[in-house]
Amino acid sequence: MNVNESNSKKQKWIGLNSDEVRDFYNHFGKKQDWQSFYEGPAIKELELYSEFQNAQAIFELGSGTGQFAEKLLRSVLSKDCTYKGIDISSTMVDLSRKRLKHWSERVKIDHKGLEGLAQEPPQFYDRFVSNYVFDLLSEEDIHLVVEQARRILKINGRICLVSLTNGNEGFSRLITYLWEKLFRFRAKWVGGCRPVKLIYYLDSEHWKLIHHGKVSSFGIPSEIVVAERIS
Repeated sequence: MNVNESNSKKQKWIGLNSDEVRDFYNHFGKKQDWQSFYEGPAIKELELYSEFQNAQAIFELGSGTGQFAEKLLRSVLSKDCTYKGIDISSTMVDLSRKRLKHWSERVKIDHKGLEGLAQEPPQFYDRFVSNYVFDLLSEEDIHLVVEQARRILKINGRICLVSLTNGNEGFSRLITYLWEKLFRFRAKWVGGCRPVKLIYYLDSEHWKLIHHGKVSSFGIPSEIVVAERIS
């Protein structure tokens, strides 16, 4: 076996492919909101540093049930701020559209996967948001998303991310260990998600770090990253 073949095997993606992700979340539907028991604290911290109230145009990768967008539209965003979300799951798109129909003149939800990013205009958005999506993606797709986020964000626009991550100590470290074991054994059992380190994907040449944090809720660790596009 040559080196290239060895590296290829090491890098083989063992998570869910896009069709499997779509099917899982089509079935999961409204149950996604049940995850707020551990997602809530991390998303709250994200809001503190994202300055959504100053945004004029927001893009969200993985709109889910629309719960996050509803909170922003109801109590945070200015009245002229627009919101665009995409999701690979038709069930999630339907849930989002119903949930956000009150703001239909400012909101657009499209049923698209990652290919939808390439269709967005360059330097159009002030904020690029993605909560608990990067932990579903392969390394290759994470790099692709970060590059597309940089393309569609204005200079000084912010990328705002939350993801499952590795626990550092105690119970959260055990949770991480067990989660990764389950992911490797059968990724579908954990919704295709696994812990990732977001900060590694944002280089200092293109991004200025605004905030980097980690919180653990019920033993489940989450990483929060907010960074500003500088080039």
